[in-house]
Amino acid sequence: MELGGALEAVFPEDTPTSASRITADFTEDLRVGRFPLRYRVRFGLGAPGLAFHKRPRLGVGSYEDRWRSAAFRNVAAAFERPLDDAHLVAFSGAGPVAYALSRTGVGRRRVILGAPAGRNVFAGTVSLGSGPVSAKTWLRPFEAEAFFGFGTVWNDETLGVALRDLVADAGVGFTYDVSALAPLRRWIAQSDALTGLRLVARFPFWASDPGYIARDEDALAFRWLLGVALR
Repeated sequence: MELGGALEAVFPEDTPTSASRITADFTEDLRVGRFPLRYRVRFGLGAPGLAFHKRPRLGVGSYEDRWRSAAFRNVAAAFERPLDDAHLVAFSGAGPVAYALSRTGVGRRRVILGAPAGRNVFAGTVSLGSGPVSAKTWLRPFEAEAFFGFGTVWNDETLGVALRDLVADAGVGFTYDVSALAPLRRWIAQSDALTGLRLVARFPFWASDPGYIARDEDALAFRWLLGVALR
């Protein structure tokens, strides 16, 4: 729970900007044979006028979350426009990721807008991992996974109405946990960026509402996202 915000609106007719919100995040790790299974569900409510940079976004971190992540800031600094140039996002762990590629046409140009955002969120992800694919030192932090994500964001509607706009995706992903590399332990302990650096590649091959991503998008298509997982 977080409470706070502006004391007054910039303009008298506006709602004062707020930082007040409450979020419940449920995560459980199970096993299916030798394979790790994880599910995560997130439910959050924000005050009217919740600041734009604090608004939750489906599948990826809010702008505030990205700024607070030293790992993401350092990786993103290599690009002028991270999402445009490299489909680079900060994965939040709950919700569909395909909609981080949502864009709209403006004349002959296509402008990438990013994942849907709202002051309230209901989202979840189920993933079945491979576990470490190798016992070798440099390959031990590498894992593969199959995932299914769902979620919705809303502002003034009720949850029942918002569920009509529920979107989902499914695909495969790969994670390399740099912070788990034993040979780098000395340097990792001295670096905020390396401490939380988990590099992720995800390929959401299916999207339930491809029109939300682009007007000519197909439900089944090759999509790719690179990024850093927020802890």
